[in-house]
Amino acid sequence: MASLVRITISADSLEQLREVIGREDMDLNCGGAKSTPSGGWTVEAYVTEQVAATLAKAGVRVEIDKDFMKRAAARSAEVGAGDRFQGGRTPPRGVGRKE
Repeated sequence: MASLVRITISADSLEQLREVIGREDMDLNCGGAKSTPSGGWTVEAYVTEQVAATLAKAGVRVEIDKDFMKRAAARSAEVGAGDRFQGGRTPPRGVGRKE
């Protein structure tokens, strides 16, 4: 798998942002596009460095978080392995609600 970077794409208008992100294959952050106090729009995405470079040439501002993969690897070490619910025999516990 190619190394990914987390980027923030900023555009002057929502239409410009939609047009640019529609050109490339990218995984958008689930938060979606957000308006900025200056009237622009931003969205976070996970892309290869090549796609980030292409977007930077497309007339939008691109901020690159190159340490994303390092942090992701460190955080994945915190994820447990195995079936903590023992095939459904142990119910989840916590403050969540079953709906």
